[in-house]
Amino acid sequence: MSCKTDGFAVVHPAGAGSIGGKTARLPAPGGRAAVHGTPQRGATRRPDPYELQSGVGAVRRRRSSQAPARAAVSRMDAAVNDSPKIYLVHAQRVSMDPIEASFRACWPQARLAHLLEGSLYSDSLVDGGATDAMIERFRALGRYCVGAGADAILFTCSAFGRAIDAVKQDQRIPVLKPNEALYDELMARRGRIALLATFAPTLPAMMAEIDERMQAAGVRLQVDLHLVEGALDALLENHPQEHHRLIAEAAAAFADHDAIALGQISMAPALELVQARVRAPILTTPESAIRKLKALLA
Repeated sequence: MSCKTDGFAVVHPAGAGSIGGKTARLPAPGGRAAVHGTPQRGATRRPDPYELQSGVGAVRRRRSSQAPARAAVSRMDAAVNDSPKIYLVHAQRVSMDPIEASFRACWPQARLAHLLEGSLYSDSLVDGGATDAMIERFRALGRYCVGAGADAILFTCSAFGRAIDAVKQDQRIPVLKPNEALYDELMARRGRIALLATFAPTLPAMMAEIDERMQAAGVRLQVDLHLVEGALDALLENHPQEHHRLIAEAAAAFADHDAIALGQISMAPALELVQARVRAPILTTPESAIRKLKALLA
């Protein structure tokens, strides 16, 4: 898989395809084309079973001849509905493999298309996040995905909540922030929750969104938001085991909580190591998002 780090590139997984078809008129029986018009003298004109004729029998014959084609179209439509096309929009390439692995495990029928816009991450550090220009860039990304036939869009970077909200308002298909499904599941659990993250600029947006959801749901949670320092740097420097170790150590400090949430998609590969250190239920952003997308597209 190859993506540029600036601009955006679309990567379609192997095996993805589209369904299309053509309509053709069948020849007359015997392999000869039916001739319409006045029959020659002395010739007996054989009726063309594919020609529109009057009478109940003719109508019944035409319907029966079209039934297999209609059944085939129905089967193709069902196949497309069972395999929705989902665009995954990334600001960093570290999210691409974890989210694809989660889809393979939880929803292999989904057709995935990755859209990487690598400058979003660096520009957000310089500009301070959700500027008007940044929001317009996200709206353009949303239009691109819909124009390319997306059935749903999942953004994988949690630092751009306001920009993703603008895409939600623009589009009629499901558009998900990376963490919104995770927050829904946390609301249902109640109790004390530890929410771990590795990208510092995302912390204020995460806390603000949780507060909004708590007010909307009329519930109160004790949410301990914790930055796992050094983990993202380790991942970006191609030291995934160090990334996983730092997350597992941080999670162990919250072992007495009712649940622990790994709040970014890139953290999902640390799940196994975290589970080895902690007995509390562990929620990951990709699996929560996939469960919600399945429900929305059912």
